[in-house]
This record gives sequence, C-alpha cells and structure tokens, in this order.
Amino acid sequence: MKRKLIRFIAPTLLVLGSLSTSLAAPLGTAFTYQGRLDDGALPVNGLYDFNFKLFDAETTGTLFGPALGVSLDTIAVSNGVFSVDLDFGAVFNGDRRWLEISVNTNAARPLAALTPRQPLNATPYAQYAVNAGGVAANAVNGAAIANNAVTGQKIANTTVVRSVNGLTDSLTLAAGANITLGTVGNTLTISGSGPGAPPWLLGGNGGTTAGINFLGTTDNQPLELKVNGQRALRILPTATPSLIGGYLDNSISGSGSVIAGGGIPLWPNKIVADWSAISGGISNLITARAATVGGGNGNLITQSGGTNISESSFIGGGNGNLITNGFVAFIGGGSHNLISAQEGVIGGGGFNWVSGTSGTVGGGGNNRAVQEAVVGGGFANDALGRNSTIAGGTNNEALGFVATIAGGQDNTASGQFSSIVGGIGNTVTAPYASVGGGVGNRAAGQDAMVAGGSGNAATAGQSTIAGGIQNRANASQSTVSGGALNTAGGVSSAIGGGQLNLIVSRVTGTGEFAETNTAASATIAGGGSNIVYGANASIGGGATNRAERQGATVSGGERNVASGPRSTVGGGEGNTASAPWSTVPGGQNNIASGQGSFAAGTGARSPNNGSFVWADGQGGTFSTDQHNQFAVRASAGVMIEGSTSVLDLRGNGGIRVAGAGINTLGPAFTHRATVANVSGAQTVIDHPHCNNRPNAILLVTYNFNPAGVAGVRNDKPTGLYYTGTRWAIYNLDGTSMPVGAAYNVLVVNP
Repeated sequence: MKRKLIRFIAPTLLVLGSLSTSLAAPLGTAFTYQGRLDDGALPVNGLYDFNFKLFDAETTGTLFGPALGVSLDTIAVSNGVFSVDLDFGAVFNGDRRWLEISVNTNAARPLAALTPRQPLNATPYAQYAVNAGGVAANAVNGAAIANNAVTGQKIANTTVVRSVNGLTDSLTLAAGANITLGTVGNTLTISGSGPGAPPWLLGGNGGTTAGINFLGTTDNQPLELKVNGQRALRILPTATPSLIGGYLDNSISGSGSVIAGGGIPLWPNKIVADWSAISGGISNLITARAATVGGGNGNLITQSGGTNISESSFIGGGNGNLITNGFVAFIGGGSHNLISAQEGVIGGGGFNWVSGTSGTVGGGGNNRAVQEAVVGGGFANDALGRNSTIAGGTNNEALGFVATIAGGQDNTASGQFSSIVGGIGNTVTAPYASVGGGVGNRAAGQDAMVAGGSGNAATAGQSTIAGGIQNRANASQSTVSGGALNTAGGVSSAIGGGQLNLIVSRVTGTGEFAETNTAASATIAGGGSNIVYGANASIGGGATNRAERQGATVSGGERNVASGPRSTVGGGEGNTASAPWSTVPGGQNNIASGQGSFAAGTGARSPNNGSFVWADGQGGTFSTDQHNQFAVRASAGVMIEGSTSVLDLRGNGGIRVAGAGINTLGPAFTHRATVANVSGAQTVIDHPHCNNRPNAILLVTYNFNPAGVAGVRNDKPTGLYYTGTRWAIYNLDGTSMPVGAAYNVLVVNP
C-alpha cells in the first residue's frame, strides 16, 4: 500500500553562506548568517532544523561556544536561501573561525553534518578596525563621553536643548525655528517658535493643525517607539510605510507591510515583500506580496520562481505550514501543511498537501489534493484526479477525473466519474463504475457496480454484483445477486445466489460441426455448482445441474443435464434431456434422447423421436423401441378412469401384447387342452390372471392352429364355467373335450 512523504531532503547538501552584522549600537556578540541550501543541483524550499558549531580549524580543531552548538528548528528556506541569527559569545579575537553545519527536514532526526566546514570571513571595515586597533564606527555610546566634553563646533546644524530642574537652554535651528524642552513639575514640555515648531505635551495636546503638527521624522530614517529601553514599534520610511512591532529582531524588507508583534530571540518574524502582514507568533516568514500570516510558529509564504506567484495568500496560524507558488492560497492552521499551487485551500490538520490549482484539503493528516480536487479529511488520502473527491477515511486514492470516494480504507477509484462509497480495499478502474462498500471488491467494467460483499469483481460493461463473496460478473450486462463463488459469464446473464454456480460460453464439436454456446441471457436462480452454457438457458436451483444448449432448462434437483436445444429437466436426480425439445419432468436416471421425447419415472429411456416413456421404480431401465411410441412400465398395472370413453384407440394401429403365446403369463394367451387339464366335456385353465378370480372376464375364441401349427378340430359350441378356484372351457352339448384343442383367451380383471 502507498506511503507518502510530503517533504524530503537528502543528507548530501551544499551550503553557501555569508556573514552580516547589524549597524545598530551598541554591538553585542550575535551576528546574522545567510546561506544557500541545495539538494543536488536544485535549491530547496520548506522548513528545516539546523545546528551550528564553531571551530578554529577547517577539520578537527577546538570547539568554541556551547558544547552542543546552537540549535535552530523550523527555519524557513526559500529557493535555497535561509537566514539565521547566531550567538557563540565573545569568541572572536581576530583569529580565523569555521562553522560546522548540520541539517535535516523539520522534526526529522538525526541531523546530517555537511562538509566542508564553512569559513567565517571578516567584512572590509571590520578587518580595518582589527588592523588599526581603533574604535569602530558608531562604537562610542553616551556613557563613554565625558560630561560637558562636546563643544559647539562638534554639533551638527540642529537644536540641542539642555534642561535641569526646570532650567532650560536652547540652540536656534538653521531654519530660524526655536524648540525648547523643559519640565513643569513632573511634566516634560516641548515648546518653540518659528516655522513647523508647535508645542507638544506628553500629557496631551490640543489645538493641533492637520498636516502641520506631527510626531515623526522628516528625513529618510525609521521612527521607533521603545518600552523599557527595548524597541517595541518601528515605522520604516518605505514608499508605503511599513510597521514592525514585537521583538526587536523582527524585520521587513518591503513597502506597506506590517508585523504586529511576536518573535523571540533566534526566532524573529520576517517579511521580504510588499503589502504583507504577520500578526504575531514566532519564526514566521513571508516573501510574497500581499500575503498574511496570522500567527503560530515557523509558517512560511514564499515562491520558488516567477513574480509574486504566492501573492495574496494566507496562513492563519499553526506550526510549520508552507505556501509556495500558491496565488490566493489559504491555510487555516494545523501543522506542516503545504500548498504548492494557486488558489489551494487547507483548513487545518497536519502534513496535508495541495499541489494542484484550486485543490482543497479540509483537514486530517497526510492528505493530498491536486487540481480542483477535494479531500474532506481523514488520513493519508490522495485525490489525484482532476475534480476528484475523497470525503474521509484512511489511505484512499481518487485517481480518475471526477472520481469520488466517500470514506473507508485503502480504496482506489481510478476510472473517470467512478465512485466508492466505503469499505476496505475496494477498487474501481473503469469509467462510471462504482463500489458501494464491503471488502476487496472490484468494478472494472464501464458502468459496472458492486454493491457490497467481499472479494467480488464486476469486470464487464454494465455488469452488477449485489453482494456475497468472491462472485464474478464477467460479461456485459451480467448480474450476480449474491451467494459465493458464482460467475456470470454470458452477456445479460444472471445468477440469483447460491455458490459455485457458473454461466459461461463453450464451443462444442470441431470443424464444420463446431458450435458455440454463448450463454447469453442465461439464468441460474440459485443452488450450488450448477453450470449453464446455452443462450437463454436456465437452472432454477439444486446442485451440479447443467443446461448446455440454447433454451435448455433444469428446474432443480441434482446431477441433471439438459443438453438438447430447448430441452427440459424438471428435477429429480441424474436425469438427462439430450435432444431438441426433449423433456424429463423428474424422477431418477431418466434419459430423453429423442427429439421431442419424454421420459419420466425411474430408469426410463426415450431414445426415439416423439416417444413417451414412463417407468416405475422396480429397477433397471425401460425404453421405447421406435419413434412416436408411448411406453409405460407399471408393475402394479395401469389404471385408467373416465366418465365416458375410458380407453379410446384411434388410427390404423393395432394392439400388441408383448409375450403373447401358448400358455404364456400375459393377460392375452393361448390355452391348449391337454390330458392333464381335460376332464370329460371341459378343459381347465390354470393361469395367474384368472385363477381364484371369480369376477374375472374371459374372452375366448377357438384357435385351430396356434403359432401356425395344425391342431385338433373342436367345432362344438363352448362356454365358460368357474369351478370355485379355476375357470374352464366346456362343450355345451356335453361331448368330450378333444385333447389338443386350442383357444385364444383375453383376461380382464375388475
């Protein structure tokens, strides 16, 4: 997963430094050091921590000043340039000195020591003062001058006033004006005559004239107000006067700028631009026009190139915030936030970065927004697509144009106009696609959607997965409603649920007999491990069923196969409808392999076209033997009930009884008179269909030569007689029944 570092500096840097001192008297031991900080060949920008140590040699040597050196944190570096105030004490006696400088990005440790050490060289006048051994310019203060030692010849053309105990002396100005200072009680008075010399009182003044009376300077020098001997306010004589309040080392290099206050030793506030303002705080720096820092610590508004790129930018406060090249940019507060593009906005938080025009980060931490992108908050979120949005969450990435992530964690939306509502580890890579939530879901087809669940992938255009676990919608307009490990791989196909169900296209046959089953518009309602290959085919449920050809249907059950076009298996187990329009309504191990055939029951086989087979459950198989045949195997018989025609046989077909013959066991058989069954005028029938059945109906006709073999002639009229256990055929005239006579018998039982 991604890891972001907003500001980085390598340990091998080049520093070019210079030394300057203040001309204000009296001089202390502090001095200002300016340097240049590069990363390789490029100047750096941002906030850095420094440590300075002073030695008397370029390598090794003796350490001067504090044992740990002088440490300065959160120093602003603009376009490689930085400026710091250093104080090692009274250690400069004219001998050479070198600075050892260590540096790293703000709050990063350890600091990296730079090589070589930097020499501190004297300025020309300072060198002259050391060589001459005299007094440096402006080095004599008032305490060093003897009383009454300065004569009139040493005084410039101005007015000098001396006042002791109410007695005043005055000198006349060159312009003819006369100003007198004196005391009345505990009140200091200023009075005078001549042009431009009205009286002023510390206790207040009245009768002043606009444009004439003023407290200030008439030459090109600053005006300072002090408190307890320390400068509290300085007004600079720039084109538009600049005001410096607060710590005495606060500084402005520009016109119309204001530092209202703040600053402490080693961490003053500075402005190097026109019309900018710092309200307070410490170590704040502005180098861009019309910019504002409200306060805080170590905040910087600067520009790395061009002219006034960061003009009119604003930092409200906080710590270590930076605006560089950000025209009209805004940081409300927080810590170590960065804007490097115009019109960027960061409300607060920490380590947030806006790097594109009009990008916005509301808060949170370590978030980033590019051009016109928005991150509302959260942590480590990147809105890197133009106009993209991340409302919150953690470690989310909106990479596509107008992509949106509402929240969650580790989500990535890289398709244009794509969206993720929430969840963890979800990915959207296609235009207009979306993931509602869940864990590890993926929408990779245009307009695809995964509503939730875990590990689901909608990879084709307009494909949809509502939920479940590890489901796949791989074809356009395909849908998986839920379940687990289901795959909808046909165009416009759908799986309602269950697990391990599969809709996929398949090629059968080779060469000219090759046929592609596209699985388009196929459906599996549920169940487990069902497979559909055929277009418009469907499986209602059950387990391990297959619908292999176009329009094939398996309603349910287990291990059923509808492999013929538009074939149907209603349910049951192990049934197969393999021919066009063939049907198995249910049962077990039935096969309808003839075109338009029907097989039902158990072990029924219908291999002939248009045939109908029903087999009972006695075991084994039962099959038709010709086309368009109706076959029923029923060990307990076939029952037909009707209110009118019970059995209506039509057409030119006949009635065939399998196994009919002499003394066979079927209901239609041939009875032959033998010595064993003849008694006088009768022959007794011994047959299971009529034995012990007094209500049986026997239809009997004389057959002279059954099976084509000549028999015994009996031309006597005959009748039927039930003996109590058996049925007998007898001659009505009482003559003896000839042995060998044969009769056709059909038995119908009620």
